[in-house]
Amino acid sequence: MGKSRLLMYALWGVMAFGLLPKLEAQDALAVGNRDIIFLIDSSMGTTITNAVREFIKRFIDTIPIGPDQVQVGVATFSTTPKMEFNLNSFSSKESLSSALARIKPKPATDVNIGAALEFVRTNMFTPESGSRIQDQVPQLVLLLTSKKSKDDVQQPAEALRQMGVMTLAAGSKAADEAELKQIAFNDDLVFLLKDFRVLLRIPRVIIPSLTLLSGDVVMEGPTESAMDNVIDLVQNTIPSLTSKKEKAQDRHIGIIGGCQDYTGAPFFAAISALKVGADVSHVFCTKDAAPVIKSYSPDLIVHPVLDSPNGVQEIEKWLPSLHSLVVGPGLGREDVPLKNAKEIIKRSKLREIPIIIDGDGLWLVANEPSIIQGYQRGILTTNFMEFTRLYEAMRHEPPDSTDHKRSAQQLSIAFGQLTLVLKGEDDIITDGKKVLTCNQESSGRHCGGQGDLLSGSLGVFAHWAFNSPPDATKGMNPSLVAAFGAASLVRQCNRQAFHKHGRSTITSDMIQEIGGAFKTLFEN
Repeated sequence: MGKSRLLMYALWGVMAFGLLPKLEAQDALAVGNRDIIFLIDSSMGTTITNAVREFIKRFIDTIPIGPDQVQVGVATFSTTPKMEFNLNSFSSKESLSSALARIKPKPATDVNIGAALEFVRTNMFTPESGSRIQDQVPQLVLLLTSKKSKDDVQQPAEALRQMGVMTLAAGSKAADEAELKQIAFNDDLVFLLKDFRVLLRIPRVIIPSLTLLSGDVVMEGPTESAMDNVIDLVQNTIPSLTSKKEKAQDRHIGIIGGCQDYTGAPFFAAISALKVGADVSHVFCTKDAAPVIKSYSPDLIVHPVLDSPNGVQEIEKWLPSLHSLVVGPGLGREDVPLKNAKEIIKRSKLREIPIIIDGDGLWLVANEPSIIQGYQRGILTTNFMEFTRLYEAMRHEPPDSTDHKRSAQQLSIAFGQLTLVLKGEDDIITDGKKVLTCNQESSGRHCGGQGDLLSGSLGVFAHWAFNSPPDATKGMNPSLVAAFGAASLVRQCNRQAFHKHGRSTITSDMIQEIGGAFKTLFEN
């Protein structure tokens, strides 16, 4: 099993407890089956060992534990390895916590990481020890060490890789970065910390490369698809117009946004959704914004409830009739609307409604990534400033300005392979596995509000894509197809509007072009 095609197992459970400070009891993480072994350097001293134990305990407290769910084993090492408990030793959180409490440090000057890796491979990733590797259950090992190894690590690390085990390496103090890179599957799975106590104070420092991956093959480099081929897939998802459907039987789009300062954005998103093909557009906005938004168009249904104390209940009663949700256009940053928007996202996820997040919705996500992380029907539409804010929140470093595609792919992976759109000269669209570039001809005129046209139209394309037969997208992620369709449409609208209006082009001009642009791209 070559490195470039090693199955990238769903790693969310390993470190997702980094979000624990914001998790409630009911927010237990939805983690697929996997076997995880923590390989701990026992020479780190009592204080650090206690921190690592607490780190693991918090993880265990937030995931389903059991022989048919997540199994956890622990081994320690200094010069020689020791099995603390096997994958099948304990099947409850309580018994695992008790076993963790019995782990003691073992002072030592040197450590042999290679021997510890080999011990784990030959003694713990076996059916007798509870490993479900023969059942294709993901196998993970997380190394935590504070020293450079005295023995060779390359051969045992490669043996684990060839076996199908994903190895992650975290080091502090005297750990050697080059050595950790030899051990880990790739450089994104290497974590250098000043002190492992950081994991308790700022747990998310280790999350970015350890997020929910789907279990599909992830190539080391982005793959791109020809535009014409993807446009064909978009066309496959677009339903035919028919007189057999009753009015408003299908395609209801909800927009969460609109406040006193920002009334144009939700209007642009909602009216774009209608012009693309939605039957009904609902705008859930604040009380002050409602009269203004209503005055823009009688075609929208406007609900002045977003800043209401019972706003969640008022919006939730409409969720059964909504087919997609756009969160963020004109949302603003006041506490009550943000709180209500957050709760609506949670409740929409339970109904498996496609959720597009834009504008101030992205600001909300940057502060609380867990509200959308790992939701496979979620799509983030970002400009570069929004993208940078999200990237720094998740990876604690700025994105690579020389390689936007790779940075976008990394951020998508950090969000659990959420589909991400990075708007720019060319629009980059990725789900972490595949990278598409939309370079449909546009113009040099970028209008304020153009992103709202994208998010609103994407709400419709997302509903179509997820509601299409499985063969319509030929195996491509429906979110990718939908995002590519919406991005292409917006760029074509911009081109046509600019042809007529030149420098004076505004978003309202672009919206008037939706019908013609749609026909040009998808109906000719």
